[in-house]
Amino acid sequence: MPRSVWRVKMLEFPFPAFDIPAGMGHRRSGRARGWAATPETEADVQLAAPVAFIKAEIDLMEAPQVTTLVADQVHELRLQIELSPPIGGAILRLFPISVLPASAYDFPRTEIQLSETQPTYAVEGALILKHPQAAGASPLTIKVGLEIEREGESRAIDVFGHRTLAFKVVDREKFRRSPGEQTAALDDVRAALEELVPATRDGHRGEEESVVAAILNYAAHHLKDPCFLDASVTEKDFQRDLARHLWMIFDDNALREVKAGRGWVDALVLGVPVELKVVSDAPLIDEFVRSGLPQATQYTVSQGRRVGVLVVLDMTSRRDAAPRLQDDVDVYRAPTAKGLRATGPLAIVAVVVRGAVATPSALRL
Repeated sequence: MPRSVWRVKMLEFPFPAFDIPAGMGHRRSGRARGWAATPETEADVQLAAPVAFIKAEIDLMEAPQVTTLVADQVHELRLQIELSPPIGGAILRLFPISVLPASAYDFPRTEIQLSETQPTYAVEGALILKHPQAAGASPLTIKVGLEIEREGESRAIDVFGHRTLAFKVVDREKFRRSPGEQTAALDDVRAALEELVPATRDGHRGEEESVVAAILNYAAHHLKDPCFLDASVTEKDFQRDLARHLWMIFDDNALREVKAGRGWVDALVLGVPVELKVVSDAPLIDEFVRSGLPQATQYTVSQGRRVGVLVVLDMTSRRDAAPRLQDDVDVYRAPTAKGLRATGPLAIVAVVVRGAVATPSALRL
């Protein structure tokens, strides 16, 4: 098991403000975006503890957006801690609070020497959950605890912001598998690719099938449990969510926003270019998919590949039943675009992810 190395450093950039409701036993301090504990007596003035604001990121995503972690895998954890008001001559202790035994996870237990001239600190390291959860289990939670020690006395302090981290912990091998309908869809893709781009003319068929299988896994999940319910979702939102899914499977072989020719492809996974699109108002999803083929082809050629992938998040309002996964996957002969210098056959695997699946009560005949 890799050993976590934690680094603590002071930050000079401002920390984003949190919206703290009134009536919580605090008053506004002299700083416009801070809150401070209100001392009641002269003795309290010496022992009064500040309030802490925490912003947490897991694998470069804000903690509330992270719903799933892979067991026994290192996940990058970043904590930004702001104290209001800043104090000096004291030690800040950070520790996890969880029902899990300490041997079941790796999380920081660190001390920070405080300076009254620096209100904001950063902690970076690894978060490791050593065991997967059983199917149907409630999300696992870890809370961030903080206390101040000064002149031999310790006091817990109030924490706001991303204090509680919650996620499901899954087994990596089970996460990779594509049972049932996903397997059937992948078999269709294999057959279509063999017809358009025979494996004898493509030395990367194994990588291409692995990437398509992972994206089918993602699409199948959204058919059963859609995560994008807000029609205002952007391509960046989609990119972050899918990139995280691919990273959990392929680790550092899943890259985001890679230079490809004169543009930037959204993801490069095992060397396979993956272009993403979001649609919310197209009357015919198939036409929208075809409109994205030239761009996906450009990126495929620029990477010296014969097969690329186009993934479209469908956010159009629907009142019909969700289709089968197999109906949301097509393999196209790549179009010949002006300026492309490609020899031999090219193909684009197009996968539609349903982000706006109708509820049963909203279905129409």
